[in-house]
Order: sequence, then C-alpha cells, then structure tokens
Amino acid sequence: NSLRRRIGGALLRNADLVFANSETVKKQLEKGLGAKRPKIKIAHYWIDYENFVVKDKADARGRLGLPLEAYIVMFVGRLEIAKGLEEFVKASKATDDNTYFVVVGSGEDYTVVKKNSNSHLIYLGPKYGEAVVDCYNAADVCCFPTVAIEAFGRVAIEALSCGTPVIVSTTATKELIDDSVGMRTEPNADGITKAISSFKARFNKPNMRDKCREFALKNYSEDNGKVILKEYERLIQN
Repeated sequence: NSLRRRIGGALLRNADLVFANSETVKKQLEKGLGAKRPKIKIAHYWIDYENFVVKDKADARGRLGLPLEAYIVMFVGRLEIAKGLEEFVKASKATDDNTYFVVVGSGEDYTVVKKNSNSHLIYLGPKYGEAVVDCYNAADVCCFPTVAIEAFGRVAIEALSCGTPVIVSTTATKELIDDSVGMRTEPNADGITKAISSFKARFNKPNMRDKCREFALKNYSEDNGKVILKEYERLIQN
C-alpha cells in the first residue's frame, strides 16, 4: 500500500502493453495488477556480443594480475548483501589451495570483502569496458549467488557471451540458463562450495567456452529487441 506502488500500479494499468524482462517479473505483474491489467509480454534482454567476446584466458589473467594456473571463481556486480556477497566471501574460506575467489565491483558493502581479503579472496575493485570483459574471460566460472529474487541477471549472460559458464542462485529466473552452461545453487556458502566442486568435474571440457558463447548468441542476441519493435509498430498502426 505504499505511495510508490499505488502510483506504479496506476501507470501500468493505463498502459496498452507492459514488457516484463522475465517470466518471474511477468508473474509478479500479473499478481500485482490483478484481473484488470493490460497485456503483459516477455521481452528478454540482449547484449552487445561484439563487445563481450571470448579472449585468451592467460592474457586476460596477466592483464588483471591474477594467477595463471589457479582455478578462479569470479563475482562481478554491485557489492551488496542482497547479491550474495557475504555468502560468496564465506565460501572462499572453505576452498582448496588452488581455488581463488575474485570480486569485481563497487557498492556499500565493499568492506565485507576488504576486511576478509586474503591470498584466496582477491578484490579487484570496480572495472569498466574492456577490463570487465577481461574479468569474465579470466574466470573458470562466474558465480552470482543472489539472495533476493532476481528479475534477470545481465552479468550472467555477459559471462556466457565471453565463454565462461556460470553458477546462479535458485532465486534467479528459470529461463536465464540451462544445465548445459551452468548450475543453480542455494545462495549460501555451503551451496556455493558444493557447486564449485561439481563444476570442476562437469564443466572442465575443451569445448565449454564455445558452448557458452553459442548459448548466449542463440538466446540473447539483438533479435530479442524485435519483440519490442514489433509491438510498438502494432500500437502505432492502431
């Protein structure tokens, strides 16, 4: 019953069409807006796959100053407890000697990383442009253990476009990935640790990077934008 929700609901109910970026958001809108709601259509995100590309892993690690022979688990995103940052940090303390947890980003909870940084938990700070692409390419797996309900994880599809498989939370929308390019885990330290252990066996394959890239191109290309354009054209013509 907040003012924000009432205003938002009034705006949406008077729309001809509402786009939801995932099935999860569509269901939330349907429930929140009730029976007298406008048409709601799913329009998935797309990415600039000419920017998020596969690079040489060793070169990317060299530019970031990361160990060349280690198994690297990468977190990229806002440094907030809701993003599972605290659980990611806890998981880093239960790792073997050759597994490194790397955190990239900025946010109000960066102190959680700073005060726990050690030889196996590396904080690179915020990265932008080509440096972010290097981060995705330097990783063996990217981990996004969001605690809150995730409408859609753009960082996950950026990682896939760079050829890196992902671990996402069970709170992430179901259509985000499938089990050919990633895994889902409970967003806690134990779940993350177990997922990483399983990952090393399941996803350490020569063709894995190609498979992730192909998945991103198939599901998150600019073709997704055609859904929006088509509906705008229909509304204008009517």
